[in-house]
Amino acid sequence: MGHAYEDGKGVHRDPVKAAGLYRKAAEHGLVTAQLELAHLYLSGKGVQRDYFEAARWFRLAAEQGNPIGENGIGFMYFRGEGISRDYRQAADWFQKAAEQNDAMAQGSLGFFTRMVWVFR
Repeated sequence: MGHAYEDGKGVHRDPVKAAGLYRKAAEHGLVTAQLELAHLYLSGKGVQRDYFEAARWFRLAAEQGNPIGENGIGFMYFRGEGISRDYRQAADWFQKAAEQNDAMAQGSLGFFTRMVWVFR
């Protein structure tokens, strides 16, 4: 239902209502809702932009073994947004997601590895 309100498909578009629906599902542990909520907090769509909250929801999805959540929290650590910058944590989360054959995470890990090599 959150997607319908976020995109205005079949209902009047209402990003605030979408965020509320995602939050309810996310609080019950639904990984897809946790990821949607994290992205809303990154973009400020339907909620006030809040990197701390984005990191929190990415972490909850990651802790359930979701590679998108693992990649997301990895980027939050890499950029130091919402949490302290920590390249070791970033690398660990990218690696976990990459090991699940997640193409985006494999790209993140490759990018991260090149960045570390360049700035040695």
